[in-house]
Amino acid sequence: MKRALECEPDLEWAHFILAECLQKSGELDAAEYHYRAEAALRPYRAPVPARLAHFLASRRKFDEAVAAIEIALEMEPGNAEYRRSRDGWKRAGAEAALVSA
Repeated sequence: MKRALECEPDLEWAHFILAECLQKSGELDAAEYHYRAEAALRPYRAPVPARLAHFLASRRKFDEAVAAIEIALEMEPGNAEYRRSRDGWKRAGAEAALVSA
């Protein structure tokens, strides 16, 4: 995948596959880079920012996760799963802020 992206950096599917592999191997910063790259290349598909949002939430980056899932909700306003995720991450972010204060 890395070689494919060296030759063709706009292969959004390659960013997605590489992000998944990197996440599974624990290379989270690199995975985040590729999830963000995929989201930048495919801003018109709701599952893409939703994937990024779920990844960010797994890293406890709740404000960023909410922002990403909001993009997905703009495309699919009736998606109950996206709405539940957003609401949960808002609560989790508020609780984390209280704990760190």
